[in-house]
Amino acid sequence: MDIVTHGMMGSIVAIPFFATYPEASAAFMFGSVAPELDAFSRVLGRRAFLRAHQTYSHAFPVIALIAVVAWGAREAAGVWAPWAPLAFALGMAFHSTLDWTNTYGITLFAPFSKRRFCTEWVFFVDSVVLAACAAALAAIGLSISRGDGPGTIPSAVFAGSMFVYWLIKVGLRRRAWRACPEGTLSLLPSALFPWRFYGCSRQGEEIVIFGGGMTQCGKAL
Repeated sequence: MDIVTHGMMGSIVAIPFFATYPEASAAFMFGSVAPELDAFSRVLGRRAFLRAHQTYSHAFPVIALIAVVAWGAREAAGVWAPWAPLAFALGMAFHSTLDWTNTYGITLFAPFSKRRFCTEWVFFVDSVVLAACAAALAAIGLSISRGDGPGTIPSAVFAGSMFVYWLIKVGLRRRAWRACPEGTLSLLPSALFPWRFYGCSRQGEEIVIFGGGMTQCGKAL
């Protein structure tokens, strides 16, 4: 997902716990966007960014190490926030899990493996997810404006609806794959239409891009 969607989703999940666990909630929110700090690799050029993006900052072993270091730093500083390091790591893991369901691919097990994993279920910008985030944040804001606090219902409904949506996307992607021509290499989900996927296949010396009523060909590299 893009950093805006990550930020909204992390906030929606954490907000109900803010009154009881403020440090942990804030840590989860920050953790849900922290892996995107690898975007600063852009200053070294496009190739550096493509090599670094969604690698170490998204890898589960690195996230576990960060949690341990954060816990030690908290102890050394004498800060009373026992759940904050774990919440920060959970926020990062939440981010990585969402990106795993996208298309670019992440090195889940770096530095032990450079292999990228992706499921191609959901595009990194998705109209349904953005609409659900906006609705959940609006409901939370309305509840707070009434003096009732954020409550748990908007976040619970959001989490449940997103879980169901991801299951639907799994089924739609499988259906799209079965309908693909032989030699299909990859599928790209549409950002606007949940049921639409774009694919590419290799046919001899050409790469064919298809889907959405269009077909394009180009020489394979």
